[in-house]
Amino acid sequence: MRSMGERPIFLDTSGIFAWINVRDPHHKVMLSLPRERGVKLVVTDYIVDEACTLFVARNIAHRRDDLLKLIQHSRIVRMEWVGQEVFWQAWEWQRKFHDHSFSFTDCTSFAVMKRLGLSEVATNDTHFQTAGFQPLERFTPWRCSIDPRHLKAVGGAYAWTDSAKAKSELGYTCRNARISIEDAVNRLRSHAMPP
Repeated sequence: MRSMGERPIFLDTSGIFAWINVRDPHHKVMLSLPRERGVKLVVTDYIVDEACTLFVARNIAHRRDDLLKLIQHSRIVRMEWVGQEVFWQAWEWQRKFHDHSFSFTDCTSFAVMKRLGLSEVATNDTHFQTAGFQPLERFTPWRCSIDPRHLKAVGGAYAWTDSAKAKSELGYTCRNARISIEDAVNRLRSHAMPP
């Protein structure tokens, strides 16, 4: 149950990473949330698992303890455990959106958000918006400095020009934004990405 004046916001992995990592462009946004009146952050055990795995991949494994202590002792963070019911609801989300590249963890998040009636999420993952949830306005979607001119038409498809820098930048951007290279190329083609 939500108390009067409470503003629950779901905390995705990118939100956790921004909270812990001072070099993340959304770090200040995440630090400001606890100071806002009525804000309560909701996170799942699957998201915490994913964040801890991300910390290892980014060579900041030592920050896992900081995260777990922050969650354990925080008055504004509530942990929701993914049990059997949410697990199967997540499977239904995956079946419903079979044509999207949602991770199973994303689907567990969607199921928890739906069950709790949450609409806002601290994330830069566009999958949440596709699933009908609202990313915080202050969380901007991923940015890429690749110029679409680095792609050239080849038999109805697109291929890279010889720019190794562009290929490297795209790979880095996709890993950070948790999107596929194919999705990024499609965004570049349609010029849907911000500069």
